[in-house]
This record gives sequence, structure tokens and C-alpha cells, in this order.
Amino acid sequence: MSNENSRDEIKALNKRIAELEGRVQALQDSKKREQELSVEKSWYCTAKHFKSLLEDAKHCRIADFGKPCQDCKYNFGLNGKLRCDMDYAYERFRVLTIATGIHFSPWREKEE
Repeated sequence: MSNENSRDEIKALNKRIAELEGRVQALQDSKKREQELSVEKSWYCTAKHFKSLLEDAKHCRIADFGKPCQDCKYNFGLNGKLRCDMDYAYERFRVLTIATGIHFSPWREKEE
């Protein structure tokens, strides 16, 4: 009887382990997709801002850095406020800086 109980307990434990392994894999997949989406958003944001700046330059206009956010596919309104703020947009440029080693930022460098 004790052998049978032990087998049942082992089966139950193995089943639980398999369930937990499945959850871990799902979390890892979700995290990987989140990272991929973050990189995709960074490239999209950077390209959209760069295109807007080029268009402003072609027409001798003062650059409007917030303009690309107005119709951005990642900009979801929340109570009438834009989700994509300028700090967020500037942070997206870091991906391009990391990928290329070329540092650029819309922030003015502090003078010392």
C-alpha cells in the first residue's frame, strides 16, 4: 500500500513539475517577446523622429520633435494625455547608440 501511495505521490509531483516548467517557459517566452518589442519600438520611434527632422530640414522649418508622436502607432491616449512622453522618446535613441556606438541625443550637453 505504501508503494502505491509513493507512486501516486511521485506521479502527482511529476505532473506538478511539468506544469511549473510550462509556466517558466511561458514566462521566458513572454519576456523575450517583450524585449523584442522594446527593440522594435525603439527602432520605429528613432526612425519616425529622424524622418520628421529631415522633412522639417528640407522645408527649412524649425524642428518639432513632438510631431512624430502625434500619430505614432505606439502612442495610446490615456485620459486625453499622450502615453509617449519626450523622456520616453529620447530613451528609444539609446538602442541606436548601443547598436552603432555613435552617441547622439536631443538633450543639450551640459557646459562645464
